[in-house]
Amino acid sequence: MNANRDVLFLDKFPQFASIFNRQDDQQELDVLSFIHFKLDSLRYCVVGPEWGSSGVKRTSHFHHLHFALSGLAKVFHKGKTLELRPGGVYWLPANCPVECACETSYEQYFLTLQIEWANGVELFLRGHKPVRMGSWDPRDFTHEWKKHPLPLNAYWRLQAVVQRLFAETVTDIDVIMQEQYAFQTHFSKVFTFIDENMSAHVNVLDLARVQGVSPKAFSREFADCFGLPPRKYLNNRLNVKALEMVVGSDLGMARIADVLGFNDECYFNRFFSKMNGLSPLKYRKKFAG
Repeated sequence: MNANRDVLFLDKFPQFASIFNRQDDQQELDVLSFIHFKLDSLRYCVVGPEWGSSGVKRTSHFHHLHFALSGLAKVFHKGKTLELRPGGVYWLPANCPVECACETSYEQYFLTLQIEWANGVELFLRGHKPVRMGSWDPRDFTHEWKKHPLPLNAYWRLQAVVQRLFAETVTDIDVIMQEQYAFQTHFSKVFTFIDENMSAHVNVLDLARVQGVSPKAFSREFADCFGLPPRKYLNNRLNVKALEMVVGSDLGMARIADVLGFNDECYFNRFFSKMNGLSPLKYRKKFAG
């Protein structure tokens, strides 16, 4: 009945032209399902000069979106300066080293997230720099962000905003997806191995053996494809699992260390502190819940 009604309706308007449909554009529509936006945390803060990095480059395995409220901060990347001004939304890409500065004060909400393409492979690993993505009106969002617990609709709206910002900012997504598909296919056995065996025991030698090449050749090829060495990729994947268990469970740190394949709790504490700037216990106390 509905199908017939649609046909009859469209027959009255022969000038209608098809923009896309599932039958003709299945590949393009399906490829969107490979892109996963994973919101990690949304925080509010007011910082001052202590936020500055004093000439030291900082980087994160998460993407950062700054929703600037007031004041002024700056980030420096490859000799260029990006000013974080009120009313703007700014993207600091994952694995992109930047220097930071704030002369007086800077108020913001900042969102950390991951953008993955299948098997935990970061989608934007190469060639991206800090940019202003667009503008925002705090009145449209902050009344929801002050509610506890945060309504499910607030998460949904935020994810929709994030997807729109990236769709408008990253205009070469077709090229990126083609590259990612080729890289993913080439290293498919490696990523399957990582998914099935992810722990602190997995090393580059294991991955090279799975790929069937020498460790040196594997490291060079992996870094050329994904913009970071395989050891760093393994550490990032392992750290994501550690963060999930530290914040999202009540397991003791010794148990988490054992599950993740660390030889002892001290080794796990050193790894976690180096990756996140806080010990696991302090991180749980600060962010859990």
